[in-house]
Amino acid sequence: MSKIIVIDNKTRINVISSNYALQYKIKNEKGEMIWVTDGYFANIGQCAVEALNNSPREDGKAMSDLRDVIEVLKASEKKLIKTLK
Repeated sequence: MSKIIVIDNKTRINVISSNYALQYKIKNEKGEMIWVTDGYFANIGQCAVEALNNSPREDGKAMSDLRDVIEVLKASEKKLIKTLK
């Protein structure tokens, strides 16, 4: 069973069997919006760092504080674990 953690409208984390898949929404050659996986990570921290370093920014603003991003993701992870129990 997988669970989706939404980062923004073009970035999400798909949690699959305790692995974290960083995914981005892109337009394919047919012009359809699809989700593609950028990488798989063993923990939420590694995934957050990757998202922070490589996420496309629609508004052009860089995320300024990695700790805040990780805290939001950890809170999402706790909600996910509670939901799955």
